Amino acid sequence: MRSIMSGVLTMFASAKEYLEDGWSVIPLIGKRPALGSWKEYQERQPTLGTALHWFGEQREIRYNIGVVTGRVSGLVVVDCETLEEGRRFWR
Repeated sequence: MRSIMSGVLTMFASAKEYLEDGWSVIPLIGKRPALGSWKEYQERQPTLGTALHWFGEQREIRYNIGVVTGRVSGLVVVDCETLEEGRRFWR
């Protein structure tokens, strides 16, 4: 989140920060992975060079950033469609 807070809104800067925070990232088109297979990134983070290739400013295609949750990133996500569902989950 540091890139957003500091006003630097480049995709690569954000991806780099996520990697520095220990999160595994992948490129997305919309909400879908832009990779044929992203299984390896469920086990390891991409390199900084790979992230630069995906999210660098010279790209013709602008990808969104997907964060791979689970053990590789140390993140668990609970997706609740409504506030009420969220409240039920936390009871």
